Amino acid sequence: MERNGLLAEYYTRKQLAAELECHPVTIGHMEQQPDGLPSITIAGRKLYHKESVRQWLTRRERRPNPRRRA
Repeated sequence: MERNGLLAEYYTRKQLAAELECHPVTIGHMEQQPDGLPSITIAGRKLYHKESVRQWLTRRERRPNPRRRA
């Protein structure tokens, strides 16, 4: 379901799971990590701001170790 207005920039858990190609339960696990996936609860529903999700993913990027042999 596409949203308009104020909530257009948010994913539901199900939408985010589809976007990341994972199970919605995995999204819950991501939230529970020490630097967990940011979320907001509105009217009893967890929502994820699209830009916050992008920033969270970017912070989790890792560079390969150049000294490690393939």
